[in-house]
Amino acid sequence: MAGVSNQPNIKPLIDKQTQVQRIDFDEIKADISNILGYEVQADIELNILLGNMRFIKELVEGQQLTLDGSFNELRQLLSSEIDSNGDLTVANLTSFKNAIVEEVKNTESAINFTVSVAEQSVIDSIQGFISPRHGWITENVTNAISLIESSKVEILAGVTGVEGKINVVSGELENAETSILSGVETAKTEVINSVNAAKTAVLNGVSGYVTAAKTAVLDEINSARVNILTTVSGYVTTAKNAVISAVNAAENRITANVNAKASGIKSVQRGVVTMDTALMTNVSISSVNLAKSTLIINERGSVGGFLSAANQIRFEKSPTASNYQDGDTAIIYWQVIEYV
Repeated sequence: MAGVSNQPNIKPLIDKQTQVQRIDFDEIKADISNILGYEVQADIELNILLGNMRFIKELVEGQQLTLDGSFNELRQLLSSEIDSNGDLTVANLTSFKNAIVEEVKNTESAINFTVSVAEQSVIDSIQGFISPRHGWITENVTNAISLIESSKVEILAGVTGVEGKINVVSGELENAETSILSGVETAKTEVINSVNAAKTAVLNGVSGYVTAAKTAVLDEINSARVNILTTVSGYVTTAKNAVISAVNAAENRITANVNAKASGIKSVQRGVVTMDTALMTNVSISSVNLAKSTLIINERGSVGGFLSAANQIRFEKSPTASNYQDGDTAIIYWQVIEYV
């Protein structure tokens, strides 16, 4: 039928429909490229998540330093209270000890809460990254499939119009329609396969990155939490032992002071000394507080004495004394009493 002159030329119509089909396929390929581009975005988001993980770790380390400072302040406060006030009672010390233990418990609870909130924040960030991207990929794949179906409908409509105008060459038109439909089906299959492969690759890649990031973040958080709790436990034990030791020492000191105040006497030293022809002699004693001590003398002869130093008594006798029964010999009985 190629020699019949009144046959209409259908090649331009077929070329036009083929060009429309090619444009639609180019748009589909562009959508696929956009979908694949999200793999790069996933890497960026994962780096942000890792940055959040490092921030959480620094926050936990800051809590540990704060705890160290709190323990130092508590130890200084306890030392200051005991050294500056010797009249503390055992009841006050017990109350103070309970307050210290309660402060340690509160600090440990605060750190546990900080670690828990930080862990939940990282999990929420990972889930917030997955949900919107998953919906976007699904929507774009659906749009691509719809666009393919629309292209097929438009091409079939164009072929039907040509068939109505050139029914005199139905044989050639049928061949052209078959060729176009075959090309459309082949292209549709290729695009759908490409879209499905891209969708699977993107979802697998994102899921793998997110799972790895989540696992890494949770491992870091758990490791940091274990280290902190171990360190805090050691500090708490050390602090408790230090507080208990200091409180026990203070209790012993206060008990001794209370017992001493009950009698009013801190120490008593006694002795006897003999003086012959010497007019003066010194006797060494254990050191006492001169402002709180007194010397008592019981002697035979004209002898006087006084505390010449914190650890010494000086005795003197009159050079004109003549009332000794045994010549010039004097016997002195003395005692030093130190009061509280």
